[in-house]
Amino acid sequence: MLLARVFAGAARGKSFPEAQKAFQLGGDNPGDVGLFVESQNVYLRGYPINAFRGRKAGLASLEYRFPISDREHGWDSRPLFVKKVHGAIFAEAGNAWDLAFHGPELKRSVGCELKMDLVVAYVVPITWKAGIAQGLDEEGKSTFVFGLWMPLEL
Repeated sequence: MLLARVFAGAARGKSFPEAQKAFQLGGDNPGDVGLFVESQNVYLRGYPINAFRGRKAGLASLEYRFPISDREHGWDSRPLFVKKVHGAIFAEAGNAWDLAFHGPELKRSVGCELKMDLVVAYVVPITWKAGIAQGLDEEGKSTFVFGLWMPLEL
């Protein structure tokens, strides 16, 4: 499955302190959540959290998700059930700025993730994630990510 995300935002007025800016770009997405109109945090993997700030922001992400195993397997009567294991590879580009957009200033990253959908205590859905992202520009770095979250739908 191919997932494409595009985000663009601009803020006007004096509602944000100059040091804070309207948008903060960088860091890992804390789950499988989208970007909302009210969002100030825009996630660009491979860069530190809030590495870039500005009154305008843009992000494009392309992610290929693939199944590894539909386990549907538990161990005896223990309250842990592995539903499926899946992976993803991604490429992202974005930036936050104040005045004019300059294409060469776009920050880029690539990476991969391994996810496991679990059921704990017979009813609680949990997704475990481990991955690595590499920022391809000067401020970028190799970032290892481990996460655990409950999906929004139960």
